[in-house]
Amino acid sequence: MAQIYQERFNIDDATRQKLVGAQQIHKASYPPLWDRGIFMCGTSEAHGALEIERIDAPFHVLLFTLSGEGELFEDARTWAAMPQTLALLPSGGQRGFRRNGTAPWHYVWFLLSAVARWQGLAQVHCSVHACDEGVTLQNAFTLFHAEAERFNQQDGSELALPALDMLSAVLNRALAPLQQKTGWPQALQALFAHIASRLHEDWPNERMAAQLQITPNHMHRLCIAHLGASPGKYLFQLRMQHARELLLHGQSVSQVAPAIAYREIASFSRQYSRHFGFNPSQTQQRFSRLSAPRD
Repeated sequence: MAQIYQERFNIDDATRQKLVGAQQIHKASYPPLWDRGIFMCGTSEAHGALEIERIDAPFHVLLFTLSGEGELFEDARTWAAMPQTLALLPSGGQRGFRRNGTAPWHYVWFLLSAVARWQGLAQVHCSVHACDEGVTLQNAFTLFHAEAERFNQQDGSELALPALDMLSAVLNRALAPLQQKTGWPQALQALFAHIASRLHEDWPNERMAAQLQITPNHMHRLCIAHLGASPGKYLFQLRMQHARELLLHGQSVSQVAPAIAYREIASFSRQYSRHFGFNPSQTQQRFSRLSAPRD
């Protein structure tokens, strides 16, 4: 998300919005969103003017309309965003959306990083698809937003992560029709999703390759081509991301190390420090300082 892009906003003060972002500057913020390929998510209800346009955005925009009507635009083309639809603005290009009609436009939205996980969304143009998951996504987001706010306030919320998992699961279900393409990228994503639920186990290259019934060398080539990292490096990133989540939710270093298959705490601490630039015991302190309200 470090790429430079342009964006234009025309949003009336009557628009009501709630959001959770992956960066500490967002209110509320919850960094584990990054690990699920989500830059930001929220709900908006526009009663007046609302128009947003972006050029070369490094993320996909999803709009699930609950009521009212919106419109996507790209060059001279437009697409209607109606209730029970999913409107997609792929990353890149010059695209935008605006409120249309007289009724308030109420929708749930996501900004998804343009990563391999969401490769099914990398289309040439905007599109609109039938989808009945809007209300479920709204309910899941409402719970996640409440728990993320509690987490930001240092109230010891342990439900932010399960709430995010629920929101991610509903989102994945909503996007399944767009992601249903066969091929190695999908097979690799499915494999690492399986591995992510078993990070306490050992996963040598031979075991990972066997899951796909291919050789370790073939596995290595596929991961470099489709994930941009070797199998071992991609697995390491999954372990570190999960470790950070566990630490942020109050688990001790001695609990976290075996949860991601490290038998020696010292080895885990060294690898964690090299990856993030600060040691495991500093994680909660660092997050608290960055997310504290400023005058």
